[in-house]
Amino acid sequence: MWCGVVGRCPPTRPQERPVVRRRVAFSLVHITIQVPITDVRSFVAGPTGRLHKPTWPHPDLQSEFVRSFGHIRPRKRGGVIGWVGEHRNCDARRVLKICPRELPVEMASGRIASTFRRFFFDGTCVGKFEFGFWVRPRPDSEDIQLDSERTDGLIEAIVTLRTEVAGRQLPLINVGAALASAYLRASTSKRFGADNTLQEWVRGGTPLVIVEADGFEDVHPPPGAECLVKLGDQELFHFTRRSGDVDYRGWLLRTGLLGGGHDIYLRPFRFSLARFHAERSALEYVLRLLAWRTLAPPPRGAASQALQEYLGRTATFLGGAPSRAARAERRLELARRQLAAWREGDGRHTRYRLEAAAARARTTVASAAGFSLALEANQLAGQSDLDILRANLEKALLDMDARQNVRRKVHQVMVRNRQPTTDAPVDVAFVTVLPVERAALLAELTPYEELPPSGDDIRIYYRSRLSFDDGRALSAVCVKSLGAGNLPAANVTADVLRRWSPRFLVLCGIAGGVHDEVSIGDVIVASQVLYYEMAKLKAESDLLRLEAFRPSARVLAAADSFTLSAVANWGSPSLVRLLARGRLAREPRVFCGPIGSGDKVVANADAGELERLRRVHDKVLAVEMEAAGVSSAIFEAKAARPVELVVIRGISDHVRSPKTDDFHEEAASAAAALSMALLRKLSMAPDVEG
Repeated sequence: MWCGVVGRCPPTRPQERPVVRRRVAFSLVHITIQVPITDVRSFVAGPTGRLHKPTWPHPDLQSEFVRSFGHIRPRKRGGVIGWVGEHRNCDARRVLKICPRELPVEMASGRIASTFRRFFFDGTCVGKFEFGFWVRPRPDSEDIQLDSERTDGLIEAIVTLRTEVAGRQLPLINVGAALASAYLRASTSKRFGADNTLQEWVRGGTPLVIVEADGFEDVHPPPGAECLVKLGDQELFHFTRRSGDVDYRGWLLRTGLLGGGHDIYLRPFRFSLARFHAERSALEYVLRLLAWRTLAPPPRGAASQALQEYLGRTATFLGGAPSRAARAERRLELARRQLAAWREGDGRHTRYRLEAAAARARTTVASAAGFSLALEANQLAGQSDLDILRANLEKALLDMDARQNVRRKVHQVMVRNRQPTTDAPVDVAFVTVLPVERAALLAELTPYEELPPSGDDIRIYYRSRLSFDDGRALSAVCVKSLGAGNLPAANVTADVLRRWSPRFLVLCGIAGGVHDEVSIGDVIVASQVLYYEMAKLKAESDLLRLEAFRPSARVLAAADSFTLSAVANWGSPSLVRLLARGRLAREPRVFCGPIGSGDKVVANADAGELERLRRVHDKVLAVEMEAAGVSSAIFEAKAARPVELVVIRGISDHVRSPKTDDFHEEAASAAAALSMALLRKLSMAPDVEG
């Protein structure tokens, strides 16, 4: 940012004396014009058409862009600590075109060179366009100091530059409304359009001018400027100006050092000055809309929550230095003393101490110092405005708190008188127990949407639609039980039946094989569910009292056709890919037969429970821990329509071998794939709505 510019020397001839180089009084002046943009559509209930891409404040550099603006690009030197997202912005050269011109000769012999045109948005409501300019003196210009009048003329020349936005030619200081309209068109879905209703939610603010000058003694502030901060050989001046019909605020930051020694402090200072202006402009507009009742999101909605979070964050922000700086109070004081004494001591030693303090704090000390001082400077520059702003913000927060109290009381009354939560009936409800079982089903149900808990139902559901090649479709939901066992399974089944009223309820997952005919990877469709925990304990022996549940004949008939079907005919590419690993000894087979359901994990072929079950029923193929609870809940439920139970279990281990979890994924995927194939066949029945 700081560099000397000297006159050029022509080649020396033998008969001529060398030309003496001259130093221009000021070497570089950089001017940044910021136009703040406020977009309050995050706080508006209902559709607003705002696009969800780019994903501000952390957009993707490879794939995201702002429509009709340009690509997302990283700052070459990155952002600063304290301002989230400032490390990336959008190239805005297509939005605003600048017609460069020479500065008046009587002011300085030089040109205005555009350095950047960019756009930033914080993801909530604060945006800003920034346009940067170098003022470069010519090497052959006379030694001219920028006194107050010339500095004022230089700023006026920049803010009145001719620009073009969306085909309209305007002075740079008057482009706020045009840029807001351009941003609205770029960030709104084309089917909404940028009508008058949407234009109310997006507004361009008053521009800000930041002048950075190299040349402590040779660049003077404009007339009427007030020095607010003086730190060593650095000074910050605040001024207000009027150009045409626009009043704007400006800052002049000048330093007497050449080279980048102070930039670790000045750069976050500049960032903070610019960001504070955009934040203040956005807050003023939000408070105005709240006062006019134009912005009034409904209670308990996402828009209301976003508004409360924004106002709370801004209240903390305006109340003083952020918590980062508060926690770093001692480090800030050290930074101020070090920077003030920079010229008095060894610069390299001072920088080393600052960097060491930054490493210990895991943050940049100079960034925190710049953040704090810029906040103080903004407060000094507009103390009366800031007091009014704080008072309005406190009133808005109190109003929202009062409304929140009313909402809370209304919500309590609604809870006391609320009816159970119900949704539109679905065709199929899947119940799982283990995460691997749910993952296998969701792989078959993709795409799906997650439904969070609502009302008196604490469970998370995944809703999807099963579409078949012949055009038929079934609506479906999937839910995972909170735990293993028949009791949690009965509870989740009761919730599913009450809320969704499914036509089919499918219990899908894994089980342990107990019959010699079945192997790991095989799939069993239960023809009977035998609950074997009921018993009468007698002195001579225990008397087992089985309780049996049966599915419908239609389910068994459809499942029987798969006993001779190959896996390739099930229509599950994910299962085919999984089996291609070759971990199973053979392709899964389908069995229809009875399964046992208890509340204990059977891991030994000689277990007493298993022996008693075999004595009563020697055809049991597998054992598990949830089917009896699901069957009992369906049997006792007062369902709006009949519910058909389907129990499908993949064999993940066998009692004749040590119990292991190695084949859970294969067994769960095989059970999920057969569930989809079986439902495809069941949906052909005329009484199943598609």
